[in-house]
Amino acid sequence: MHQINGTEIRKFQKMGDFRIIGFSLKNRSDSIFMITPRVTWLLCTHIFNNEVQLAINSCINQTYQNVEVLIVVNGDNRKSIIIKLKDLYANFSNVRVIETEVKHLPFSLNLGLHHARGVYIARMDSDDISTLDRLEKQVRYMESHPEIVVLGTAYESIDLNGAVGNKISLPLTDRDIRKSMVWTNPICHPSVLMLRSAVLEVGGYLGTGHFAEDYDLWSRLALDEGYKFANLGDVCLQYRVAHFGVARLSRWSYAAVGAAQYRNWFLGAGFIWLLGAMLTKIKSIFFAKRK
Repeated sequence: MHQINGTEIRKFQKMGDFRIIGFSLKNRSDSIFMITPRVTWLLCTHIFNNEVQLAINSCINQTYQNVEVLIVVNGDNRKSIIIKLKDLYANFSNVRVIETEVKHLPFSLNLGLHHARGVYIARMDSDDISTLDRLEKQVRYMESHPEIVVLGTAYESIDLNGAVGNKISLPLTDRDIRKSMVWTNPICHPSVLMLRSAVLEVGGYLGTGHFAEDYDLWSRLALDEGYKFANLGDVCLQYRVAHFGVARLSRWSYAAVGAAQYRNWFLGAGFIWLLGAMLTKIKSIFFAKRK
C-alpha cells in the first residue's frame, strides 16, 4: 500500500447513518466535485478482496471515460474496507465512496441512486468484470435509442479462478424481453445501463429484503409501455458464478418474484402475470433450497 503524499480531498455529508467520502490527490478545481459525469458506475460491497479490486478496475479502465465510480460500502467491516479503497484509489478523482450501517442491498442501491450524478447508471456486482468497451457500446446505443431506459447485455460465466464458462444470450428486443419477463428474469442486472430518471420515477429499488430487487424493478418499469428495454447481443460482462443460486433459489427469492408478478396482475397488466406467479409458486415447492 502506497503512502498518500499529495493533497487529499475528503468530503463528508452527514445524513443519518451514512456519509460520503470523495478521494482525490488533485487540486480542488480538478476534483470530482467540479465535474458532472455522464455515467455513474454503482457498485455495492460488504467485503474487500481481489475480486472486488478487479471489478473496480474494470470500471475505471473503460474506453468510455466520462464516468464516476460510486462504491457503497455497507456492513460491520466498512471502516477497514474504506481504508483499503482509499489506499488503492485515492489518486482517482472520479472514485467516490459511501458508507452505511444498513446491510441490505436495496438500501445501498437506493443510496447510490440518490447520490449518483450521472444521467445513466451502470450497475455491476462487486465480483464481476466488465469488458473494457462495455460502456462505449452501451452509451452509444442508449444515445441513439432514447426510448430505451434499461439496456442489458449478453454475458459469460467465470469461476473463482477466472476460467470462462458458458455464454448466456438474452432476448434482444423490448417485445421479446416483456414476453419473457412474465416467466423469468430476461435481463442480467450487473450488465445494465439504466436511465437514472426513469428508475427514480418508479421509486428505485423496492425489493423484498435483498432478494430479486432487480426483477421487482423491471416488472414495475414494465407497467409503463413508454419505458423500453433492450439487450445487446455482445458479451460485455463476466459474471462470477461461485455463489450463483444461493439467494436466487431461496424461498424468499421466489416469494419476491411471485409478489412482483401478482402485483402486476392485480394492477391490470394481464392475467398472464397471475399465471407467472402461480408458476413461481410451483418452482418454489420443487426447487427452493432454503428458507
